[in-house]
Amino acid sequence: MGTQLSYQEIIHKLISSMAEQYGTSHDQDIEQAVVIDDVHGIYQIYEIGWKEHDRVKTPWLHVRLKNDKFWIEEDWTEESFAEQLLAVGIPNNDIVLAFNPPDIRQYTEFAVV
Repeated sequence: MGTQLSYQEIIHKLISSMAEQYGTSHDQDIEQAVVIDDVHGIYQIYEIGWKEHDRVKTPWLHVRLKNDKFWIEEDWTEESFAEQLLAVGIPNNDIVLAFNPPDIRQYTEFAVV
C-alpha cells in the first residue's frame, strides 16, 4: 500500500507538470483535459473540442496504475513518459509499455506484465 500511495504522488506530480508545460492548444475551440482517477488508477491528458467541422478527441497520455506498476497505454508526449519515470527513480521493472503487444514487450528494457 505504501508503494501505491508513493506512485500516485509521483504520477500526480508528473501529470501536473506536463499539463503546465504543454499548456492548451492554440485553437480556442480545443482544450486540454486532465483526468486523475485515483480510485481506478487511471491518469490521462488529452485534447478535446472542434477544429472546424471535425471532432477532436486526442489522447496524448494514458497511464494506469495496476498491480503496483505503471502501465503506459498511450504516450504521444515529446519526452517519453517512461523516461520521465526512470528519471525520478522508478525502476524499469515497474513500468509496462502496454501500448506494445504482449509478445513484443520481452524485447524492451521494461516489464512484460
